[in-house]
Amino acid sequence: MRKVVMALLGAASVVVACGAADATTIPFNYTIINTHTPADTDPTQFFESSIDLKTGTNPAPASSSLTNYNSPDSGYVGGTAYANMASGQLKAESFSNDPEGQFFYNQQNAIFGDGFRAMTPSGPFQWTPGSSGRFDITLDGTVSASPDITTMGVGGFIILTIYQPGTLDPNQNLVGSPNILAYYMWLVGNPNQNIYSCDFHGNCVPLTPNEVFTDFGDAIHVSQDINVGGDFDWSLILGFSGQDSTAGYYDMDFSHTLDLSYTGPDGTTTGSISGAFPNTVLTSDPVDAPEPFTLSLFGAGLAGLSAARRRRKAS
Repeated sequence: MRKVVMALLGAASVVVACGAADATTIPFNYTIINTHTPADTDPTQFFESSIDLKTGTNPAPASSSLTNYNSPDSGYVGGTAYANMASGQLKAESFSNDPEGQFFYNQQNAIFGDGFRAMTPSGPFQWTPGSSGRFDITLDGTVSASPDITTMGVGGFIILTIYQPGTLDPNQNLVGSPNILAYYMWLVGNPNQNIYSCDFHGNCVPLTPNEVFTDFGDAIHVSQDINVGGDFDWSLILGFSGQDSTAGYYDMDFSHTLDLSYTGPDGTTTGSISGAFPNTVLTSDPVDAPEPFTLSLFGAGLAGLSAARRRRKAS
């Protein structure tokens, strides 16, 4: 099968020593749509791509695309994405009807990000090893496909990434940023999907899923506890990626909604740089600069590689 790499928001591989004192968190809503038919077709006729970035608290309006290949009878590929940090909601859908197995490529990403700090009536909260904040994710959607989606080179994912405070920038690499503290990834729909972190030179390293979800009879619930020792930035991505040579169709529809919520440590109020994320208050105080550190990470965007078909099991 043909190997396809699509790098988004890329950056070079770097080794840095840095602090966050001079940086500024940029809250944002972001949608990315990229669909195309085989590379040997006319890209001016058979290519759809759109990027909608809204910094601040304005939601990114729903983006969508539909690409027909020669005629509706020969197949089509498309999808939608929507991001609204003020409601804590992401929506996305990816679909394809490929009766001839023509390697249609499809990628949709709905993304938002913000910066959080824990506050008490007496001032900033002092984190301890026993402190904990929690992100809760609920995803409601459906997956239909013929043949079974697990035999195809397409799939969905959710990625929560935690960054050094004051470093979140929608123009940086959101998974391979040198300021990353941790990432958590959940595959949705296809346990065989492989997601890679890549630079623009095609150097890639695989991202490891925390869990895989294939049953959509009920809404999916995920809780992720974190303790980063202080203020932090974060981003959340709901996305689809892949290319399949198998004749058939699929529709991964998570426009039913992903809802994200956050609960800070006991006895704290969560301040956010946006002041818009649900159940947070606007904080204009500068974030505390962490101790200088050295962190080597592969710069990358999100890349879906459809060639590998080895089965992934939930961790």
